[in-house]
Amino acid sequence: MTEETGETRGKRGISLTHVVLTLYAVGLTHFLATVVFHHSVDNLIGALVELAVRTAVITALAVGVFWVRERRRRRRAQG
Repeated sequence: MTEETGETRGKRGISLTHVVLTLYAVGLTHFLATVVFHHSVDNLIGALVELAVRTAVITALAVGVFWVRERRRRRRAQG
């Protein structure tokens, strides 16, 4: 399924958007569970730092995957 049009064009693989949103949701859920069930400032700060690091890593990986996919697509279009 292409992300721009929502159509299937014979492409195989997993949508990067769905994977990234799922990973963000897991991180946010973990953060919210920590806030709700562990009532201390230390736990809150630790969970906030963990959420920030997790979000940064997921974003960096998603950008990397997107960049590699774009390079492959351009090379196929050229040659």
